[in-house]
Amino acid sequence: MDGMRSIMTVEAFFTFIGIVLWAWSARKQGDFRQAAHSVLHEDAPLAKSAGEWGGRDE
Repeated sequence: MDGMRSIMTVEAFFTFIGIVLWAWSARKQGDFRQAAHSVLHEDAPLAKSAGEWGGRDE
């Protein structure tokens, strides 16, 4: 049972390292930069007022 836990821990660790390497890879840098700047260039409002969501009007 302890051997299985050790295997799962090592597998989770390598999965985490893989995700970190993928996120910091040079190939993805342009995609992430574009996504980060797209929020600044949107024309649509980000949130609706309480009345439009069906909230209480006081």
